[in-house]
Amino acid sequence: MSEKLSKRVFLDVAKRRRITDTVDIGSTKKVLYTGRFTAMSVVVSNDSTSSVWFEIYDGDDKIIGRRNLAANSTWEITEAWLPFYVSVGFNSDVTTTIFTSGGFVP
Repeated sequence: MSEKLSKRVFLDVAKRRRITDTVDIGSTKKVLYTGRFTAMSVVVSNDSTSSVWFEIYDGDDKIIGRRNLAANSTWEITEAWLPFYVSVGFNSDVTTTIFTSGGFVP
């Protein structure tokens, strides 16, 4: 592998991020990452025994919207190429709802 190519691969790996978190208090928005971020995959898991709602934000603006998620289920999108310009924010009415995003910092 050429030196130029190996440096490029290293830089690409260094820019990748995985965000996994949940809200601390139900129905209270939480910023999970501040700055530009492009989500390649988004997974929301509901470990609760009842249905929950969740929201995903870019800054103060909702970019995916509000969804309901059945008990003990998962909502997932892959190959999303979903840009966040300000921050990655998440909200849910239950604190056991888990948000995970894999992506990179442009």
